[in-house]
Amino acid sequence: MSETDSPLFDAFMAPPDEATARRVLRDGDFGRPDRDDGRHNQAMMDMLLGFWRLRAAGHDFALHPFLSLMSIIHGREQAWRELEMAYGMSRALVVRPDARLLILVGDLHARKTAFAPWPEVGVPAAGHLHGTDTLTLVLSNSCMVVWQAGSG
Repeated sequence: MSETDSPLFDAFMAPPDEATARRVLRDGDFGRPDRDDGRHNQAMMDMLLGFWRLRAAGHDFALHPFLSLMSIIHGREQAWRELEMAYGMSRALVVRPDARLLILVGDLHARKTAFAPWPEVGVPAAGHLHGTDTLTLVLSNSCMVVWQAGSG
């Protein structure tokens, strides 16, 4: 999610009851069916409400959207975006160096090495993070339902 989603996530995590938290998301970008990036998806809503429940139960939990919208280098858009994503991910550790991070990204961005079929990507986001701090999980879709952004 973009850094511009921070106010929405802050407002979402603040209410004392789940119904209000749900309403905050539905009244924001997550309630817009024209967004074709997975936000308007029940699985996304369920996951975010699970995060709210952790916080409501007293766990030290924060949402940190990290995708920067500021920098584009034309001709290297995706490679630059991967570097920007890695930088954004690392900011949470600057604020809270002892924290454990759960970073949710797509398969391409979670790779630690270049992806041969798409050389224009360069090093994916996770590949820019410190190796011993980074554990990448690969989830197979053989046992679960998978959704992805985009239509098609």
